Amino acid sequence: MHCPERYIRNNGIQQRDARDILAAYIEKMVWKSDEIVLDIGCGPGDVTSDILNPFLKNKIKQLVCLSYLK
Repeated sequence: MHCPERYIRNNGIQQRDARDILAAYIEKMVWKSDEIVLDIGCGPGDVTSDILNPFLKNKIKQLVCLSYLK
């Protein structure tokens, strides 16, 4: 990612979409307590840590994030 700080300041649409999708589908997903979830391409990780993790933290064992930052 070229400018992670700039992306975080301007990713309101991504945050909104992540919240909307999780709110609509999270209860339909079945998670095992020992499950490990991999988020590939999470950018600077703000959406993963601020939105995805709170939804999953009591449902899974671990959330792993992978991003490519230059």
